Amino acid sequence: MRPTDLRTALRSPRGLTLIAVAGAGLVPASATPMLAQDVYERFGGSPYVGAAAIRVEIPGRKPDIKQGRGTARLVHMKPARADFRLEAKVSGARIDIETNVKGGYDRSGWRSDPGDILIRISAGGVITGGGTDAGSTFRYSGKVSPTHFTMTSEVRNGKAAHGLPAGAVIRIDYDLSRKAPVPSSKDGKGCHMATRPIGSAAGGPMTLGLVPVCD
Repeated sequence: MRPTDLRTALRSPRGLTLIAVAGAGLVPASATPMLAQDVYERFGGSPYVGAAAIRVEIPGRKPDIKQGRGTARLVHMKPARADFRLEAKVSGARIDIETNVKGGYDRSGWRSDPGDILIRISAGGVITGGGTDAGSTFRYSGKVSPTHFTMTSEVRNGKAAHGLPAGAVIRIDYDLSRKAPVPSSKDGKGCHMATRPIGSAAGGPMTLGLVPVCD
């Protein structure tokens, strides 16, 4: 078995980098690709885009809150396998936080590969997760629908690390949205419905209709 991991990186003007890695072995998904497609087609494909608020709390200091932009998406890798990718950016403060989580999906939802930190997205769109790694505690909670994504991620230092003291907390609140998706194209890229002119086979006038448009 080849190890996989969950990585989160935070970069700031002071050169601060916070990286959490949780190793795990790959576990095959329990459902066939046909059954697994139901969950991916609801939440996968095109990214959710919108606001991301980053809050840093250091004991004894006033919380530092930055407003930025965020994205979230499930990226299809192969049958019944998809990566869960998150990004939060604050351009003016040069803050860029990226998270990539490997996992698999079936009729019951998407779940990260086994490890110290676990994340799950249920078939109904409830996001839960957390764990402890390298002295830091991670928590994830939220809700996703085909058109909206809201989630809070929180990292709490159990000991001083990467320039932050013990007890420091980094919290990110995502409030994202996208157009209603349709099944992904064959190359795995996301699609959405859009209004386009449609010609008549009988030579009549063109009409407007909803058609799938793939990124």
